[in-house]
Amino acid sequence: EGKSITISNLSIVLAQGGLRTLLIDGDMRRSAIHKIFGIKKEPGLCNLLRENIELKNAIMTFTDILTGEIGFDEALKVPGLDNLSILTSGSSTTLPAELLASSEMAELFQKLRDRYDLILIDSPPVMAVADAVILSSKVDGVILVYNVGKTARSVLLRTKTQLEESGAQVKGVILNNLSTE
Repeated sequence: EGKSITISNLSIVLAQGGLRTLLIDGDMRRSAIHKIFGIKKEPGLCNLLRENIELKNAIMTFTDILTGEIGFDEALKVPGLDNLSILTSGSSTTLPAELLASSEMAELFQKLRDRYDLILIDSPPVMAVADAVILSSKVDGVILVYNVGKTARSVLLRTKTQLEESGAQVKGVILNNLSTE
């Protein structure tokens, strides 16, 4: 659907607007945020939930982007990244749904809410696994990314219904790959 690129761009725009923004890669099965920003995958969300590491050691900042694969010169071309923090997915796990539903996850969310103006979470596709539905019940709102022409509208409607039945508040839909027709 293009969800990881979409949420990455959205997080940059919000950070450029002056909001202290945290982007979390909640897709522990097929994480992509670390690749997009050229930063290390570990430590990250999974490590915070399974191990005894400090939050400050898992949150990536502008400094990590500058010294990462993107490089200093390219990173400096994008203003406002100093307001963006990133929590990658971290090490692999065989039980991501259990980690996301854990009391440790609820505690982590509470800590993060106090530090950031806005928290965005990239999750797996809703219809693929339970992870997105679990996360959706813990957040203030959900925005769906819909790849027009690739995914049937009936799937989009089932996705919205499934999320709402779990208690999620669907705030909107981003249409991706929309043709000019």
